[in-house]
Amino acid sequence: MASAAKKGEAKEKRIPRKPHRRMTKGCQMETLLKCADNSGAKLLKLIGVKGYKGRLNRYPSAAPGDIIVVS
Repeated sequence: MASAAKKGEAKEKRIPRKPHRRMTKGCQMETLLKCADNSGAKLLKLIGVKGYKGRLNRYPSAAPGDIIVVS
């Protein structure tokens, strides 16, 4: 019984987590983006999203702040 009481105490001492905020994914694969640097390119095509883990046969999409691969 002593171990059961300790388990309950551990749950009470946990730090509360922040609520998970979901951001709309605005850029899908093959999206054309205007280039905003001085590389000379005018349009960029999104060809991948770094670190994307998704469902099988679902195209990767990116939200603001994601690292993307373009060509």
